[in-house]
Amino acid sequence: MGAGKIPEMPQEEFIKKIKDDNKFARKWGELGPVYGVQWRKWPASDGRKIDQLAWAIEKLKKTPERKSIVVSAWNPEYMYEMATPGKSMIIAPCHMFYQFNVNEGKLSLGMYIRSQDSFLGAPFNFASYALLLMVVAQVTGLEVGDYVHTFGDVHIYSNHFKAVKEQIKRVPRAFPKMKINKNIKDIDDFKFDDFEIVGYKPYPPIKAPITLVGGF
Repeated sequence: MGAGKIPEMPQEEFIKKIKDDNKFARKWGELGPVYGVQWRKWPASDGRKIDQLAWAIEKLKKTPERKSIVVSAWNPEYMYEMATPGKSMIIAPCHMFYQFNVNEGKLSLGMYIRSQDSFLGAPFNFASYALLLMVVAQVTGLEVGDYVHTFGDVHIYSNHFKAVKEQIKRVPRAFPKMKINKNIKDIDDFKFDDFEIVGYKPYPPIKAPITLVGGF
């Protein structure tokens, strides 16, 4: 369909169609060459596809003292008017890059995010990058250090105000523990069943709509 001719659809119906209809998912569920592609199949000028994450893990094993172990998702060739026609990302990556650092045998991870949705995005990002740090520490034989999250712009969307007011009424509970199958030594061998959250006692969920602003 051309611009302006995409039919409106409730979010619940869209999610269901993405799950149940492969043809629909391929057409409307693709964000373009964003995180997964840039992290693990960065397209080089000579035709290679560079696996940045695998490279980072190799460097952490061989030269952990290096301060240049950085994985980037920010590839101007795929962004907006800079992109090759027809290859633009739907949303320019918010998580622009992350850097590994080793100090006294402990692995730390710092991530810079250019634009942060505080209510829905930040909690998910904290948890997912902390988990990335844990699995990379395991496969490189290092201890887990700190996760450092750096914001460019931080905001609360207006359609999240009610949910945020409900959230701040709650008293934080004790953090759960993440247990990971210690037998896994390769980043590509992890499966869902290799992870277990222990002692998780959440409050009832607070739902809020995802705010789509075109990668603002």
